[in-house]
Amino acid sequence: MTRHKKHGIKLRSMYQWHRYIGVSIALFIIILSVTGIMLNHTEQLNLNEKYVESDFLLNHYGISVPKKIKSFPAAKHWVSQWDNQLYLNSKPIRITDENIVGAIFIQNMIIIAQSNTLYIFTPDGELVERVSGSDGIPSGIEAIGITDKNLISVRAATGNFTTNEDLLFWKKSPAAISIWSDSAKLPKALQQTILGLYRGKGLSLERIVLDLHSGRIFGGWGVYFMDLIAIFMIFLASSGTWLWVMRYVKRKQHEKHKH
Repeated sequence: MTRHKKHGIKLRSMYQWHRYIGVSIALFIIILSVTGIMLNHTEQLNLNEKYVESDFLLNHYGISVPKKIKSFPAAKHWVSQWDNQLYLNSKPIRITDENIVGAIFIQNMIIIAQSNTLYIFTPDGELVERVSGSDGIPSGIEAIGITDKNLISVRAATGNFTTNEDLLFWKKSPAAISIWSDSAKLPKALQQTILGLYRGKGLSLERIVLDLHSGRIFGGWGVYFMDLIAIFMIFLASSGTWLWVMRYVKRKQHEKHKH
């Protein structure tokens, strides 16, 4: 085999590698290019002010729905607890680490019960009063309800108690007939609204674009994969330049021999 043929084989082999690698990583080059352009214009595109609502992406980033959502109807209103955040209808009203055990609507007020605390809210979600054990309420509240005589009642560790709307005087009432607040599933539309509030501004479009550009969106190995794509891009630039130089030299030699 002559030197000319060996040179031709090398050139053809390099051209094939250049073509195959280029086709294989074309999609990732486009992703890197587009995301790079977007990141260069973050402010103009308002990427840091736009937030992702995709359930798949939010779950992927660990911004998921709580496994347990406690919710109680109170007349035409809904009280729900998502982790440590309390909502009255779709309004966040309080952060608490203690679980709620019920909610009632009485005298145009909403009373939310926890084990040792009662919260009184207006229908608009304004806190009127917080009543605790030091104010005389029974401890170990398990449920809250309304009696047939329109009194507030609680089922506590030491029995059933009733009081008026002022929550000042409590008396043991084992014979009182009460309708207890019972948990229920939130209406779908309201749950979706609260879900948007709960997840809030946890994942910006800028974060997604940045992680897509770096490969971090695919986890730890995604970064190394994008590093590999970068190495291939260096190879493509180098091999492309080398192929152009070789062809240029070959063309000049051909013209020289021709003359």
